[in-house]
Amino acid sequence: MAPRRAPSGGPRRQHRLLRLVLRLDQAGSAAFIVVALAAAPLLGLLAAFPAARWALGVLFIGYAVALAALGVCMAYGLSRSMCRGEDLPAGMWVSLLMFRPAEGDTSPRRPRPPPR
Repeated sequence: MAPRRAPSGGPRRQHRLLRLVLRLDQAGSAAFIVVALAAAPLLGLLAAFPAARWALGVLFIGYAVALAALGVCMAYGLSRSMCRGEDLPAGMWVSLLMFRPAEGDTSPRRPRPPPR
């Protein structure tokens, strides 16, 4: 059996779905924290209404399941890239972490030594 060739189009095209899933997971996790913090006082106000509390709980569970599905898609995309032997570009991780290296710094992984 002949080895499979990597699809053409460069790394940006190859990892388009993985980049989308990583961004959605990051945004969804941040929104989940904000919604959870906003819902905490709301739960106190809804203490007298068990049906409303139940509905809010179902919404939170649905949101958590959606985030878990994104995590599964992310793990699948990363493992698929690893099995193919592909190298994920460093710029992809830097853009997802919202970390911008200083000008002239070619290695975002190593911190700069302090000035003397």
